[in-house]
Parts: sequence; structure tokens; C-alpha cells
Amino acid sequence: MTIFLNSDIIPTSHIHMYDPENVLLSCNIFRELWKYMHADHNAERELQLIQYIIGLGIEREELRDEIFVQCIRQSRDNPNDDWADKIWLLMCLSIVAFQPSKLLFRYFVSFIKNSMKNLDGKLRQYSQWCFDNCKGTKVSTRIYPPSSVEVAAMRRLGTIVCRFFFLDARTKAIDVHPTDTAGDAVQKLAEKLNLATTDGWAIYQSRPDGEEHIKSFDYLYDIISAWELKQASGSGTKRLTNGSQSGENRFVFKKRLFKSTHELSQDPVEISMLYSQAVYSVVKKDEFPVSEKVALQLAGLQAQVALGDPSTQPKPQYYSDISSFLPSRISKTREQQFWIPILAQAHRQYGSSRNELTAKVLYLSCVMQYPLYGTTMFRVNYKGFWNFVSNIILAIHCDGIMFVHPEDKSVIYQLKYEDIESIILDPSDTFITISVNRSTKQLYKNSREKDSIIESQKCFVFETSQKNDIGSLIISYYPSLSNWILNIVECSKKIKGTTNEDRIRLYQNVVVCRRQLVDMNIVKKPQEIGGFLRNTLRRLSKHRLEKLRSEQGSTVLDHGETYKGFSHSFWAFSKQQISFCLSTIFDEDESIMVQVFDSILTFSGLGTSGEAIKRAEDEHVRIVQSIMEKCMKKESLLNELYLQLIKQTTDHPDANSRVNLKNWALLSVLCSVILPSMKSIRKYLIAHLKRCSSDFLSEEGKYARFADQNPRHKASSVDPKQRRNFVYY
Repeated sequence: MTIFLNSDIIPTSHIHMYDPENVLLSCNIFRELWKYMHADHNAERELQLIQYIIGLGIEREELRDEIFVQCIRQSRDNPNDDWADKIWLLMCLSIVAFQPSKLLFRYFVSFIKNSMKNLDGKLRQYSQWCFDNCKGTKVSTRIYPPSSVEVAAMRRLGTIVCRFFFLDARTKAIDVHPTDTAGDAVQKLAEKLNLATTDGWAIYQSRPDGEEHIKSFDYLYDIISAWELKQASGSGTKRLTNGSQSGENRFVFKKRLFKSTHELSQDPVEISMLYSQAVYSVVKKDEFPVSEKVALQLAGLQAQVALGDPSTQPKPQYYSDISSFLPSRISKTREQQFWIPILAQAHRQYGSSRNELTAKVLYLSCVMQYPLYGTTMFRVNYKGFWNFVSNIILAIHCDGIMFVHPEDKSVIYQLKYEDIESIILDPSDTFITISVNRSTKQLYKNSREKDSIIESQKCFVFETSQKNDIGSLIISYYPSLSNWILNIVECSKKIKGTTNEDRIRLYQNVVVCRRQLVDMNIVKKPQEIGGFLRNTLRRLSKHRLEKLRSEQGSTVLDHGETYKGFSHSFWAFSKQQISFCLSTIFDEDESIMVQVFDSILTFSGLGTSGEAIKRAEDEHVRIVQSIMEKCMKKESLLNELYLQLIKQTTDHPDANSRVNLKNWALLSVLCSVILPSMKSIRKYLIAHLKRCSSDFLSEEGKYARFADQNPRHKASSVDPKQRRNFVYY
């Protein structure tokens, strides 16, 4: 079973899977693996095949063991050294992207150890790499498949050398392992810089469209892959020249959290880096309301750090770069030739005879007097009406949140974290809502007036594309508000994820419920639809009949699920009209429910004609109300409707398709109105919703979670006749 196969076709997956789609993908992966191994592709095509295979493993947990087993099979007793080299390269890239499951781990390690003994040369080095990285301790897997830079580094069994930029234009290069996160890189940089502590320091990614914080648990190789994908999708961008930047992409190392903005560090290395960050904030970003006088004082100290003691005969060219000493807001008030002697005088007056460290400390001490020092600023748009401009700056500080005027940098509102009742991030839009406690008094500041107290407004809504960065920064400063960051709570569920064992358990629950329906004779046997096919099969020979049965039993879609004549197709989505009901009901109700199924097809966009589909678009509310009205008259009809909708929302080929989402919308409406009266069907519904709600990648999962959260016990206790008049869509 795990010996080299000189063919590109396998009948089914090597690992037993419960998702039929994954079985088909497993066969396709083996075919692509064969192409990757045999054909002499160019580098770009070979990279695409590697990214396709590993990308499927990252996306679908059930396929990870299958990929490892296929690589093991094609590397064992491989007759061609070049083919074996490619397979081992793929295995090395896979082991740092995701790990084998607990069931496969011991077999995988045993295979690797055996390979280390029997192989030699580069293949032995590949096996050693797999052994060194198969015991990963990281909680999460990679998000993106390997980039071209990673593949090139893996060919030489090396790592990517990434260059990290500092705000004083200096750089440091370090080796980054494929499993290194941003937190690991911070530790390596601190060791190389002799930085005493890493508290508050972080890595940012600087892109042409802005700057974004890289979370400590994010893999740096994922960031590089994301840059490459964005570069490939865009046009007119520069070619990726190294592992650290794509065009204008780069890693930036700077302070993120300022827990104390009035105390200077005792570490001279940290003082130097904080000084560079302060100069960047004052000169390049103009984040503080610095006057011309203060700006010249700071420029004199900065010149002392950069140029040393001023000579008796200062050279004008030393001060010609005005933009590196003064913010543009101040420098544009005079011509350049007027600023050069002014800067030289400021250098002599404020920086003369001071050593470098003293000048940096004085610079920091001056900047720390501004209330905005230590804040992270975000451009936001206020959604509402007030006496200020709508485009303001939201400044996140260690003590609270400030609303800052973008022109004069004056503080409009200042809120302490203890006074904030909730902060809600809209999961479907770019809005952030801040609600304040009723008893809180907010400080209003204006340059023309003294502080005054305003108690009227208690809710603020802002629009920004950086809502997630704002939420994570607030949580870092004040963890008590983390329960209110709804979008981050949802993300934490995604990070926790659903294990492969959980998916198997949820699927088995669905199968158990289906078999219970069959055993209780609630559903109608499929072969009772007619006698022609059955009479024809009687005339077949015994050998022919057994062959047909074996072919039917090996169907990939059924995957061993057929139980007492009920195959997978009976329970799964169908785009064709049914000729009989799914459940056992009276003959007079049979035609009604067949017509209801036709209405469901029409509502979802699978009508028999274009006119019917267009009419369904215009009359979707009436169609839903008509279906509800027919089925809520009798419990048997309601139970049949649930079976039909569960069927239409099971294993759709495209989970995000419009047809599938329309079916889920109809099922969600029905769940919010009334539940099936039969307990076994109700259990089947709950198992179906639980299984589908574990999918956090598709829109189908959102509908399933919404339907699963409905107050089913209360709804099921209501009389259907009483609920019939309250159906809305």
C-alpha cells in the first residue's frame, strides 16, 4: 500500500475520510503529485504545484495525513533520484506548514528514522530536517503555502535571511526559521542588539498601503507569502528581490506598548531606540503639537547626536537636509537658505558640549511632556453629528483613548479605560462603537477655552479599516475589555478551531440520526418509487448483479454510507425534482409536499425556466410564506419540510454558492418559527446544524450557527396554528 506506484491514478484515498469531497481531492492530489514528480516543469509551474498541494493541506485538516502518506509512498523505493529529491523537498515544506495527526505520528517518525539510516547525501539531509521539525510545539499551523523564496531556501536546506529596519534607517539581518513567529524574531533581535527587555517591542510590516502590527503568534514566512501573493495579483510592482521585502514591503522593529510614558529606561540600548522613534514621530510624522521654538531646541539636540560638537566654522552642507531636522509643517514657513543658519545656531545653543547619550535623554525628556507621547494613532471617520471635523485621530494610550484633532493635535475627548462600558467591532463592516458608562464625565479640551465637562454623549461610532488593530491594542493595555471585542472573540474561536476528531464525531452523530430515522420507518425507502428497474435487475445474471453491487458500493460519494438501501444521495443535495416524499405520509399529502419541494427549488434559483427564476426573485417573500402556510397546517407536513430542507443544505458542491445560501436562509427562517414535532427529526436537525456550524470558513457555517442559536425549546412548544400568522422573511 505504501510502496512506490508507477501510475497517477489511485481508486480512493489512503486514509479513511468522512468527507466525500476530500476523497476526490485526495485522488487529485496524487495526480498532481505525479505531474510534479515526473514532468520537467519550469520553476514557476513547479512552485504552483507545490503551493496547490500544501495549500489544500493547510485548508483541510483531513487531507494532511493523506499528503504525508502519499509522499511516503512515492519516496519509498523510488527508482529515480530526481523524483525522490522532489518528493522529499515537498515533505520538508509540508512538515513546517502542518504536522501529522496523533494517529500517524508514530508511523511517520519511524519512517523518518529508517530513512536517516538507509539514505545518504542530500536525501539524508532532507530526512534529518523532517525529523528535527516533526515535533512542532506551535499551537496553530501556517496560513499560506510556501513562497518562492522559501522553496528556494529549502532546496539548499537553508533558511531565509530577513532584514529588519529600524526608525533611524539602520538595519539588522537575522536567520528566520520557517516555524519562527514574530515573537521569536523579537527575541532574536533583542539578543543581537543587546536589548535588556522585549516588553512592548514588536515587529510591524510596512507596505505601500500602510503599516500593520504583526501579532506575536503570526509566522513571518506567512507574511512573506502574503506579500508575494499580493505582488502576483497586482500589476506594475517590483520583483521580489529577497526574503525581507517585496517592492516597498519591509519588516520594521519598534516600540508598540508604552506602559509608562513618564519614566525613562535605564538601558542605553533601549534609550537609543526610543530616541530614534521619538525623532521619527516628531520630524517625519508630525504627531505632536510642537511649536517652532521647541522644534529648534529638539533639532539642536538631534544635530548634536548626528554631527557631534559644532565647530567654530560650521559647514552649511551639514544642515542642508531641512526635512531631517524639522517637520514639514514648520519647515515650509521659510525658504531653505534661511533655515540653514538657524539650525546651525540651534546646534550651538542647545546641543553644544553634550555627549550623545545625554542629548538623547534630553530629547526624550522634552517629547515625553506631550500628552500624546506613547500613543498609537489611527485615522478614523466619525459617523454622526458633532461640533468637530468628522475625520479625526483615535489615539490609543496606556491610560485610555483620546480623540485628537488632525490639524492642531488638540485633544477633543479623553476617556479612561475604566469609564468605557463596551467596545464593539462590527464583524461585517468597518465600524467600531465605543459606549461610555452613564456616570462618566468626559474631558473636553480646546485651545481657546479651558477644560469643561460634557455629559451628553455616551456613544461614539467610527469607521476605519484598522478596527482589528485598534481592538487588539486596547486589549493589550486593558484586558478587561476583551469580552466586548466581538470580532476578536469570533477570531479566537477560529484560532481554537475544530479538530479532525471533532469533525468525525459530528459526522458520526449525523449518521446515527439518519439510521435511527431508517430503523423507525420514518423515511420512505428509495427503491419503492417504481417496479421497472427492479424487474429489469431480476433478469440479470448473478455475476452481473454482484458486479453492479460492487461498483455501487465503491462509489466515492457513498463512501460506505449506504444503510438498508438508503444511499448518500438520498440525504444529500439534489438539483432535480423528487417524485416522492422523503418521509412516510398519507397519499393525499404526497402531492402537496412534492409541490413544496418544487417551490424550494424555484426559491433557490433552480427553476425549470428563466421566467420561473425571475419570478422567484420578485416574489421570494410570497414563496416562503406559501411554503410555511402549507406545511404548518399538519405536523406530518412540517416534518417532511424539515427533511427536505436538511437534504438541500447537505453536502452542496459549492458551500458559498447562491443556491446553497438561499436554502440555508429558508432553513434559518423555519428554525426561528417552529421546530419539527417528531423528536427523532429534531435530533437529526440539531446534529446537522452542529456539524455545519463547525465550519468557520464558509457562509454556510454562519447560517448554521445562526439557526443553531435560535430558542428552539420555546419555539417548539408553540402551536403551529398560532405561529402561522407570524411568518416574515
